[in-house]
Amino acid sequence: MRVGLGGFDGRALKKGDQIQLAQPLPNQEAALDKLQDVLNELRIYMPAALALAPRDRLRVMLDQADLFTDESLELFQSQSYRISPASERMGYRLEGQPLQRKTPKELLSAPTCFGTIQVPNDGQPIVLMADRQTTGGYPRIGQVASVDLAQVAQRLPGQSLGFEVVSAEQAYALSARQEQAFVRLNDSLEPLRQALKQCVA
Repeated sequence: MRVGLGGFDGRALKKGDQIQLAQPLPNQEAALDKLQDVLNELRIYMPAALALAPRDRLRVMLDQADLFTDESLELFQSQSYRISPASERMGYRLEGQPLQRKTPKELLSAPTCFGTIQVPNDGQPIVLMADRQTTGGYPRIGQVASVDLAQVAQRLPGQSLGFEVVSAEQAYALSARQEQAFVRLNDSLEPLRQALKQCVA
């Protein structure tokens, strides 16, 4: 968005924007009445495994934990961080008690991904977001589990969050449950898809 690429006309959506339908619905009363009936009868239940309810503590897997002091690892898991106003789509800067490394040393740059938690020299973690750089040289204390990535993205500057450490096996299991829940949700939308097909036929 910063360079005017992607999004809607190179920017985020704002009030008053109009998006054209690829295939507009026909102006047929019968078709629209049928669609309305389907919508009135449709019942969709959001599975709990989709993790849509806000969580105070996001699940993370530790990474390069051996670079940090025991006290800092405990602090990372116990304190609540405030999301800095300087946060953006590249990374969410967190404010809290600084984390300390055992010894300062240079690290080789390594690949990063959405949810990687880096700790720069000031000890304040940065959660890398959608527009992150592809590599980074700061120590990585953790990785947000994929099941909670949406939780991170929905947080706003000024809000708080914490971290709960889980194993890789637990993170994989949570991701699998979430994927199964999405499949069930997708299946429950089949009547609506069929009604829409009939409307545009």
